[in-house]
Amino acid sequence: MNIKLCMGRLEEIWNKYEEIQDRIESIDCDPSRHDDFRNDFEMKFYELNVKMQRIIDAHDPKGSEQLHPADASEQGSSNAHNNLKLPAIRLTMFSGQYDCWISFSDMFKAMIHENDSLPEIQKFHYLESSLSGEAERLISNLPMTANNYTIA
Repeated sequence: MNIKLCMGRLEEIWNKYEEIQDRIESIDCDPSRHDDFRNDFEMKFYELNVKMQRIIDAHDPKGSEQLHPADASEQGSSNAHNNLKLPAIRLTMFSGQYDCWISFSDMFKAMIHENDSLPEIQKFHYLESSLSGEAERLISNLPMTANNYTIA
């Protein structure tokens, strides 16, 4: 089987994994419980990607003519790091459950509230779209304005 086709399939698997894992973490009020699994999967993905890139580099006549084998190995590793695509971080939903508050609050503050490049109206939008249940109901009567972000 063609190694480049395998790398393309590996990329498809990675994208599907990210989509599903993000969905799982978005419905769990403690997404940190999935950190070990995510880290293990990502490590295996990157290791496999580097191995495939080394195979491609070893069989590439242009690359192998000009590079010492040790240099090719370093270049393969470097390429893997340059192509590194970090997964998007999604805000978790908060329904008003007390035991999920600290997790939600810490993430929301770090990603949105303390982000000085976001205007208040945008922060309010992110807050509103991250709430459900009782928490959503509590701010549902507030008009979407910059001043109401602080109130919410």
